[in-house]
Amino acid sequence: MARKYKTIGIIGASLPSLLFAKKYSKSFNIKLFEKTENIGGAWRNINHGNKSIEAGCHLIATKNESESDDIKNFFFKEYSIRLHVPNKKELIYDSLDWKNNNKAGPPLIPDRGWNFFSYEISRRVLVKKNIELISCYEVSNWDVNSSSCISVDGRSEFIDHLVIPAYSSFYPEEFGHQHRAGVENIHLIGNWSSRKSFDVKLKQFFLESDKDALIDRLSFQSINKKMTNGYFVARIGRNSKEKVGNLSRTELDFSLKRLTKDESLTCGDFSVLRYKHLFPSIDMRLALSLKFPLDSTQKLWYLNTGYLGDFIYENLIYNS
Repeated sequence: MARKYKTIGIIGASLPSLLFAKKYSKSFNIKLFEKTENIGGAWRNINHGNKSIEAGCHLIATKNESESDDIKNFFFKEYSIRLHVPNKKELIYDSLDWKNNNKAGPPLIPDRGWNFFSYEISRRVLVKKNIELISCYEVSNWDVNSSSCISVDGRSEFIDHLVIPAYSSFYPEEFGHQHRAGVENIHLIGNWSSRKSFDVKLKQFFLESDKDALIDRLSFQSINKKMTNGYFVARIGRNSKEKVGNLSRTELDFSLKRLTKDESLTCGDFSVLRYKHLFPSIDMRLALSLKFPLDSTQKLWYLNTGYLGDFIYENLIYNS
């Protein structure tokens, strides 16, 4: 990679990291250190059968209508991705918990589904010549004196600055970070079919009122014109995770029928995806955060990636 610009190293290739990398590739070389073979973080695409599926149930939450409009314009201008505010058939919820933490604005979903959303962002970012994705590279140490990121297997990569996203698993204790516990997210991913049409291509359920429910978030993506079959992603409720090991297709069928109020709906084979959702290694409110324009003397930067909508507006739009 050319040394025309200074180099920023970013821990992880999550969706916010990819968005950040593209924006600052105009002024810096970028190295993305990803410890797995997958990119996207919580917004990753995985293979199920012969389909690539976005493995999560998402909304882009916003603070207000103005911010919602700005985010729509940003994605269309930068990535040719169209977003819209979901209608009552596309977003079903039983409480307003998802609007907590100053997320009272209109939420957004992509016209062509989350799978296309994640894929298109990744494609447009990684085609940049001065953005380098280094997969299977788990950072174990950062040597400030030599400006080297060192992996768990001893490899070393030179960088001038290091960016640590809020939910990174990298905790450089020498900088005063404290390891914080995470929680395991469990998603079921499978196929569905119905004799009825779903009427919309993407249908999402955010169900927060019953803490003992088997499923608390659910996303249905239709893959045919009649919208009678496709794939689903279901997040297991916080108090039902121990049931997953013995969960039968009959039990899952029953739960999906009840949630969708569609007795003709059936699920096919499903797989289980587990990943750790880590809490921030530092208090993001007190951390030395990114400053704009970026301070070239500051070696370590923190990126608050708590909510995608807030991250996009604060880091990619407001601070343009």
